[in-house]
Amino acid sequence: MIKSEKRVELDREIYERVKESVLECNHILKEPFREDEIEYLTKVSERYIKEEREGKISLAKLMEVIKRNAKGLDEKRLREEILITFKGRIKD
Repeated sequence: MIKSEKRVELDREIYERVKESVLECNHILKEPFREDEIEYLTKVSERYIKEEREGKISLAKLMEVIKRNAKGLDEKRLREEILITFKGRIKD
């Protein structure tokens, strides 16, 4: 069974939540979601969750950078160090 093999690759908890949500909405759709569509939505959700988790910056690390620059604050240097330390996770 190919579908069950695919499902093994999916995060079971996310899959169950997506499926539960989809089943709640199926009554308003002309055609209910198929299993492969639920699996697709699960993969998209997994990708989004992963990106969100990776996009978080560490408060402890941010505080460390600020403390290093606290004496005689050089705002330009602090800004540069924060942008270097947290790379693409902070919008300039």
